[in-house]
Order: sequence, then C-alpha cells, then structure tokens
Amino acid sequence: MSGDPTRIPFQVSNHVIPALPSRLRHLVSFEVVIFLWRPKVREKFFSEIENLIKLKLQDKTLNQPDIEQKFKEGKELIDKLEEDDEERHGLFSGEGDKASKQEKLAKKFKNFSEKPERIDTYRTESRLFIDTVLRNIGLTSNEEEENKENIHEAVEKELSEIKDILEDKVTEFFRNTFEKFNNVPKSFEDYKNIVAYEIILRRIADNPINESLIYLEDPQTKDTTGKDQKSKINKENKQQMISSLDKLKSLASKAAYSKRLAFIYHFLNSPNKKEILFSNTVFTEEEINKRFRDIALYFHSDKTSRPNTPAWLQEKHRNLGDELFNFALKFKESLLEDLEGISQNEGYLTFHEKKANDLWKIAIDYRNASKGQWDKLKVLNKDDIGELSPDKLKISCTDNGMLAYQEYRAACKFVDKSKQLKKQVQLRGNMALCLYISNKFVEAQLY
Repeated sequence: MSGDPTRIPFQVSNHVIPALPSRLRHLVSFEVVIFLWRPKVREKFFSEIENLIKLKLQDKTLNQPDIEQKFKEGKELIDKLEEDDEERHGLFSGEGDKASKQEKLAKKFKNFSEKPERIDTYRTESRLFIDTVLRNIGLTSNEEEENKENIHEAVEKELSEIKDILEDKVTEFFRNTFEKFNNVPKSFEDYKNIVAYEIILRRIADNPINESLIYLEDPQTKDTTGKDQKSKINKENKQQMISSLDKLKSLASKAAYSKRLAFIYHFLNSPNKKEILFSNTVFTEEEINKRFRDIALYFHSDKTSRPNTPAWLQEKHRNLGDELFNFALKFKESLLEDLEGISQNEGYLTFHEKKANDLWKIAIDYRNASKGQWDKLKVLNKDDIGELSPDKLKISCTDNGMLAYQEYRAACKFVDKSKQLKKQVQLRGNMALCLYISNKFVEAQLY
C-alpha cells in the first residue's frame, strides 16, 4: 500500500477500490474506477465480447443480438453496483435525472476547486525546505496585467451570453475557477493546480455541450417545459451555448498557459530553484524519486512536445521547459547524494527509524491534545499548541502519523533486503499503528 497521504480510498458498494490521488478523483469517471478495481471482471468481460465479434467475423456473419446481449450484461453489472448507493445512482451508467446533472457536476467541481488551496500547515523537519519563503513575483509587466484584464472581460462576456441557459451554479463555477488564474504559481504544487484548473474547466464546459446533443436527439424532451428555464437547452439557444462554451475553453487554455509560462520564468530567475521544485517532499529516496517523476510528467521533452495536452509548450518556449527539467534532474541527484551521506554516517536503518520514532511521538501528542489530555504530552508543549482547535490537532496527528509511516516504511525496505525477520515484524507493526491513528483503518489491517 502506498503511504502517500494525498491518496484517499474510494468507498463503493462496501468495497475499497485501490486509492487514487485525490487530485484525480474528479478527473476519473466511476466507470474507469470500477474496472480498475476489478481487473479480472474487466478482462473477462471485454475478452468475451472481443472473441464473440472475432468468431462472427470469421464466419462472415455478425449476430448483433448476441453482441448486444453481452453489453447488456455489462450494464447489469454496473446497475447492480448502483443499487447499494443511492447517492451515486446513475453515475456509473450515465442515467439519472438530466435536470439535476449540471447541479451535481457543479457541486463536484466546486469541491475540487477548493481542495488545491488546502496546504499542510503543520509540517515537520521530515519535509524538505519547509521554512523557505518563496518571494512574491512583483515583476508582472503591464502587458501581463492587460492580458489578465482582457481575459476577465472576455469571460464575463461569454458568461452573460449563457446565464439564461445554464444553472447559476455552473456559471458561478466558471467565474470562480477563472479567478484562480489571477495569481502566478510560485511552487511546483501551484503549477500542477493551474494545469488541473484548465482540465476541469474544459471538462465541465464539454458536459453541457454533450447534454444538449442528447437533449435534442431525445424526442420525449422536445415538448417538455420546466419551471426552471435556465437549465433548458433547445434549438434556439444551443448554438449560442456551444459557441460560448468553446470560447470559455479557449480562454481557459490561454489563461493557464500564461500562468504556466510565468512559473517557468519565475523558476529560472529564482535563487531558490531547488526549494520551488522539491518543497514539502519527504526526505526519503522513494519520495524524492516520486517527486522527480511527477516533475517529468510536466516538463520532460516527450510531454511538452505533444500538442493538445496539458503539458504542451509552444516550440519557442520548449527550451525553457527542457532547462527546468535539467535542473530538476540535477537537484534529484543532489538530494539523493545528501541522503546517502546522512545514511552512511548514521546508518540507513538508524536514520529512518529514529526520524519515524520522533514523528510517532509528535503524532501521539497531537492525538492526546485533541482529546484534551494535556497531561500526557511528551514532546510538545501546551503553550505552543493550546490555541489550536480539536480539528486542527487531529489533522496534525494524521499528518505526522503518515510521515512516521513513510519513515518506518523506508527503514523496513532496508531490513527486507537484509532479511532481519524480527525487525521486519516490529517495523510493520509500527507502520500499522501509524496508519491506524491516521484513520487508514483498512490499510492498517493489511499489516
């Protein structure tokens, strides 16, 4: 199981689906999740359909009812999953109340838009560069300000055109999300958020367009009239809606690209390059390599040269992305060398186990403090954390618990190689406790 504290398991029909990054929960459809969850069902189901089609083609006949029956069986599997969860009814199969789809989608992406702003406030020395203050970018040119103003005016113009067609919550979501592009990203995490905002805006703009096509093709909806005229899509306003949404998608790409480019320039001109790319990374070999792979997904030349993808850069800017990637590669190697040097001085096992033990004690202190058991504090001081709310104390407990888990896990990998059975059992027991106090009860049971 991964120890990434940003991974949250989905709960569907009383089964736990393998965790996906929380940032991607809103980008992945439940159909995809289900088939990822049950690969044997997925492979068997599609294999049967493929073999059936091949067989009929070999015979130069195509028995369509047989093939349609297989797809019907697939739909029944999905419908069965929906029966256990009323809130998600219709999400797997795409059925449901069409009038409420836009409202549900707006709520879904409203939650997403708030999550990227949640920053780990209570950090420890196990994370890299936590004390670094990244300087504000006060060198925004007049051209940049003018471009921002032009985009804002264009967005408002298109939203005014469709305000009587779409739900108020949908248009408000567009407005609020476009405001996220006002600030220049100052860390790699901020950069990823900018990319995510563009993806979400484009997806939510595509949804009403697809819905309008379905609406107009369904003969039962032609004579339907509802009290809420804002959610009605008809032949008269369809073209206006599609045109405005296409322009909003284009504006989202333009705004996002501008901020992505500003981040690259900021990085190349900053004295804190390593901090910008690797801030808040747990100081273990696994996490350092994971962060580098994440950076490569956005700045490797294979990614930046692919048109119509979130990582694409114009040819005239591609060398800037290459330069950033080369810095990232150098920083990764430097951090791994630093880690190796520390590990050799103290011993790899001792280094990580000691850090894990310290983090565990801090996590327990936060846990006791959240319960008001101040007399049980061993490391922390009531004067320092007494003003924190119980919820924030619980968050700090979870945060430090997951950090301790990752340190125990790094130590465990070492003893696994040396086959120290007794130590393996001890460390895995500690890992289970860390997961338990971090509210990851299912994962804890695996240990």
